[in-house]
Amino acid sequence: MNILDSAYAAEQRGQSTAEASKLKDYRAAVKAQSGKAIDADKADLLITFSSGL
Repeated sequence: MNILDSAYAAEQRGQSTAEASKLKDYRAAVKAQSGKAIDADKADLLITFSSGL
């Protein structure tokens, strides 16, 4: 299960703290790959989109 799947599962269980933690982990993982495996502009977009979840 990937990070976003884990965040979704936490949301479905009503565990908002766990969901927020998983989304924070996701943003950190995307930021770590920004300019490497993920284009910097696309990484910024993914981080922005995930902040709205």
